[in-house]
Amino acid sequence: MREITCSICGHKQPVADPAPPAIRCAACGNYISTRTGKFAAQPAVPAQPPPTPSAVDQLAAAQRATTQGAYPPWPAARQNAPGAVAALVCGIIGLFIAGIILGIIAIVCGVSARNAIRRNPSVYTGQGMATAGLVLGIVDIVAAIIALLWLLNRLGR
Repeated sequence: MREITCSICGHKQPVADPAPPAIRCAACGNYISTRTGKFAAQPAVPAQPPPTPSAVDQLAAAQRATTQGAYPPWPAARQNAPGAVAALVCGIIGLFIAGIILGIIAIVCGVSARNAIRRNPSVYTGQGMATAGLVLGIVDIVAAIIALLWLLNRLGR
């Protein structure tokens, strides 16, 4: 056992071996380093994890967040209906190449896309593309039939 003198008040403090890094002076209450005997900062207290909130606390916090001006979540972005772009592309290309085949594909894709949009208007967009593809598909088939009849008429002469 040894003695340490407090550098603040001069009080002699007994210290047992092995000594902790710092002790509190019985007279003035300041912390004293057991190595130097001089004033020491308050020793670090091991940090304890914060208490976990209960389910009731979590629910109350969520209700406060929704009632204190929190914004509602953004709506999901709408996407083009499957087949709307394909109908439009097939309808445009069908005006120049393989009108009957691409016209049929444009009609099928256009009708399918329009039905998907009607079933889920909050999810899908592209009504204009699907309609344009459908109309161009019909025009492709009519133009191909007219061209075929004209060709047969020219060959028959």
